[in-house]
Amino acid sequence: ARLFDVAVETGDDPAAAYALCRMARDMAVDTGDPESFCRIIDELDRRFLIDALAMKADAVAAAWRAHNKVETRMALARQSLDLLDAAIRAKHYEAAAEFIRPAQFGARGAKNYALVRELEQKEREINASLRKGE
Repeated sequence: ARLFDVAVETGDDPAAAYALCRMARDMAVDTGDPESFCRIIDELDRRFLIDALAMKADAVAAAWRAHNKVETRMALARQSLDLLDAAIRAKHYEAAAEFIRPAQFGARGAKNYALVRELEQKEREINASLRKGE
């Protein structure tokens, strides 16, 4: 959090601000804190020309691989569900594909079978769009 605060305060050196944000994002991924890494990526998106959805997808995927505690995975699942909808609206199907698995994990963990079925349908649609090259 402190590293991110320093990055935000670094207004006169864009390269330093970018590097500090990336370091803070990586630390948030390492700790499995999706709210923090998404907030950091949003700041990067506000200040620089980046593909925020792709960066969030990479962060979710990295955190998912690094953490297997149920609490961390459920936090990633909740964040992924919101990001999944944003990615589909933006027709960013590669990012959407990264958000599906954690979202499905969360829906199954919550025993929300209607959501599980909805996510399975979304997964089929995403895969079809990716096969078409969209």
